[in-house]
Amino acid sequence: MPIAGSSASKTVTVAAVSVALETDRSFALPGDRVTMRVTVKVNGSPASNVRVAFYFLDGFMYYIADATTDATGVANYIWTVPWDIGGAVLPCTRGYLQAAAEVGGARFWSNKVSFAVAYPTRLSISTDRDTYTPGSTVTVTALLEYNDRGTWKPLANQTVTITAFGTTKSVTTGSDGKASTTFTAPSQSGSYTISASYAGTLGYSAAFAGLGLEVTQPVLRAAGLAALALALFLTVFKR
Repeated sequence: MPIAGSSASKTVTVAAVSVALETDRSFALPGDRVTMRVTVKVNGSPASNVRVAFYFLDGFMYYIADATTDATGVANYIWTVPWDIGGAVLPCTRGYLQAAAEVGGARFWSNKVSFAVAYPTRLSISTDRDTYTPGSTVTVTALLEYNDRGTWKPLANQTVTITAFGTTKSVTTGSDGKASTTFTAPSQSGSYTISASYAGTLGYSAAFAGLGLEVTQPVLRAAGLAALALALFLTVFKR
């Protein structure tokens, strides 16, 4: 049976879809709020009423939430960073935030934004005495702790910087979270301040990450007139 050839054609449109993700921070502690903003465009024009899903990735993908674009093609979501997500503990984790937009039955991914989560920390210092004589030894102890789901625990094997009388020393915390060092009180009497700081980990400075806490404590006070008079009296009496 002879069979004749035939043909058919159909015009299809391939849309250029762009999905751009921005965040207001790249570092957070549990409980912090992170604003994520996604802009979706189709062929260069804002795409409204598009479902957008937000994710956190650290080798695995964890769903955060959905949002829908408005008339300007923008979808916003404010994420309160949890202690864990999908069974994975977030603090001490480096990963990415990413969004996916559903357009025409297909999923289009945004750029990845680096994101890290850290444990909250606190730092306190103490001295072996409150008042010292000039030239005496001052023992300073710093206590470094981190917050684990509401419980403060000692943070070991971390470097703490302690500054006193114009001298700075770096000391390492032990298993109890404490680090001690000594300084020599200056020859001039007066009130002085000791400070301690912790830079944090994950490559973020204390000032940016909020992991460092400076604590001050006066450690040297001028002798009172009565004490000075007594010292002079004793000197004369011995002669």
